[in-house]
Amino acid sequence: MKTFLKIIFTGIIISVNAQSIELNDIKLNGKIPFEIDISELKPLTQQIDSIKPIPELMDMSTADSLIYIGKTYFEFYKNSKKCSLKVLYFDQKITKFNIGKITLTDRTTKKYISEYFKSDFKSTEHIDIYGK
Repeated sequence: MKTFLKIIFTGIIISVNAQSIELNDIKLNGKIPFEIDISELKPLTQQIDSIKPIPELMDMSTADSLIYIGKTYFEFYKNSKKCSLKVLYFDQKITKFNIGKITLTDRTTKKYISEYFKSDFKSTEHIDIYGK
């Protein structure tokens, strides 16, 4: 019985301290959601810069094309008419990235982010960006 209670208590502690991000809480510039219908995307942006076919480098993608807003792009799926955010660049068109109440910009610091993710921010590592 003690072991069973210990397992339940550990599960409760883990779930209380769990840090996750709800995809529906992600917004570009405070208004463009992570996943959006193409007909809804057009009025929310100042301008879609281009719609390009999937490059050969991304031939494993199931998307039909890429929709660019500045350097940020969404993958577009023709059958569902859905656009799904894939790459985010801060530039003149995309100036902020909201995750619920957290707002990230090109000036966001490591210290600012660590305030929201204290238990998971004990150490950080550099990430490599493919193709850079």
